[in-house]
Amino acid sequence: MAEHTDGAYVNFVSHPDDAMFDQTYPGITGARVTGLWKHYDPEGILRPGG
Repeated sequence: MAEHTDGAYVNFVSHPDDAMFDQTYPGITGARVTGLWKHYDPEGILRPGG
């Protein structure tokens, strides 16, 4: 499916990884999402790999 699209619905990704994150949230958007995760989930409870 990836060759037919340039986005992703993150909740449907079976095996999230750094490459998928960077593709889904490129550049400044990824930095903002990471900052929000660190702010609201500082222990990493809600993130894969904690």
